[in-house]
Amino acid sequence: MRNILLFLILLLFACPCAAESDWNTAPVITEAYECGKDELYLEWSGAAPLYRIYLDTKEAATVLGHACTIQVKDDKRHMVTVSPLTESENQGLLAFDASLPIIGAFGINLSSGKLDFNAEKTPLGKAGLSIDVSALGLDMKKLEQGNPSKPLVFTSQRSDLASQVISDLSVSLDDQDRACLTFTDYKNAEEYVVYIHKDKNVSPVVYSTRDADGSAWISRNVTTVTLTLDPGYLMQNDGMVPALGNTYSFSIELRKRVTSLVTGEKIEGEYYTSGRSREVKATLKALWKTAPVIISASQTSEGQVLLEWEHHDHGTGCDYNIYQVEKALGVRTGEKLVETSGDHSCLVSDLRNGSYTFVVSALYGSEEGDRSGEATVEVKNDWEAAPEIFCQAGSETELSISWDPSPDIDAYHITVYLGNEKSLLKYANMDWTKADEAYLDVSGGPMEFVYPVPDGSPRLKFEVYGVRYTEDGSEQNSAVGTVTYPK
Repeated sequence: MRNILLFLILLLFACPCAAESDWNTAPVITEAYECGKDELYLEWSGAAPLYRIYLDTKEAATVLGHACTIQVKDDKRHMVTVSPLTESENQGLLAFDASLPIIGAFGINLSSGKLDFNAEKTPLGKAGLSIDVSALGLDMKKLEQGNPSKPLVFTSQRSDLASQVISDLSVSLDDQDRACLTFTDYKNAEEYVVYIHKDKNVSPVVYSTRDADGSAWISRNVTTVTLTLDPGYLMQNDGMVPALGNTYSFSIELRKRVTSLVTGEKIEGEYYTSGRSREVKATLKALWKTAPVIISASQTSEGQVLLEWEHHDHGTGCDYNIYQVEKALGVRTGEKLVETSGDHSCLVSDLRNGSYTFVVSALYGSEEGDRSGEATVEVKNDWEAAPEIFCQAGSETELSISWDPSPDIDAYHITVYLGNEKSLLKYANMDWTKADEAYLDVSGGPMEFVYPVPDGSPRLKFEVYGVRYTEDGSEQNSAVGTVTYPK
């Protein structure tokens, strides 16, 4: 330890060049700035090797050398002065010469044992050295104080930025699928520190407005700032690169360089820092996976619904899956794929009367994007109405039934029933026995079916329904029209 102290003393003192009476000359504060948390860094010039620092007229530190850091814990207006000290009886450590000049901005805080120095001005290797001040042999009770420096009056600027915590951070992707962070910055920060969180890993990356590489990815519109998390820039700065399909959390803090309270210049490496924003979680999806927006859904003709939607596929050439949502009592129970389209529209055919709900999603290769919102259409088909049947005797032995066909019907099915006069069910109109059936294709004009009257002139009932063939060849039937003879 004694060797370390001797080394420090050699750094502190150089060849004599001032008279011993100069020790009490008023020091001059040459540098001062806020640093760390609630701290003030000071440098000064003067002929004495030992100084006492006062904060708001109260003793803050006793320093061997010409630099120190003191605690400043609030944001009110403060005053700092530096006073030289020497041993009144010229004994102990300072006995050999109390007026030797100091090398560089260097100091030992005898109040805390902390070594302070400006690395740019002091040829001392490594910071953070701890000193056993009891080994210096100073008698603190025999110190004489000289003329104080001119007061340094200042108000902390730290809280101005510390009070700014980003509260509106949002995450999006640009057209190159790069994550972008957007937020409001009312303080016009010089640097933004982005924290990328994945599981338990946190990757901080600095975007500086003063750096050409960093500023290239900063976009500002008045107070709205957007940072593009470009993979190249992130890798260049040893940052985590967010990958599509994964979930990340993002947070951000603002930084401004500290300003010298003496010269007004910016201090490199020292910053006022805002509080860090809350973490915003986002699962990064390729932009083409964004949900389409259905802009129109309506019935255009019998059994047909036209769907139209908007979607930006960002040059991928997406296809689109159209799904029919299945519901029971208004509760979604599933969905079925209706069609895949290469356009931004789709015509769904062969729909029966009822309510239909559809959603659309983008499709690229084997991957599918988010579903659109639901669009519901009420389908009403005229062809599904029962035909109105007319019955008349063509002759004594024939009956003729006729009706007007629907233009959307392909054929009609006729079933003939005979009444059972001996059955008691005839009084409930439930005594019918199937006697015959037939199909008639629609060929234009009124439809007619002639049926021979059986012997005994029994009661007859005719049931007629339309048949419509769908695109896949299956049948759809209209409601049934009925007529009896005699009425």
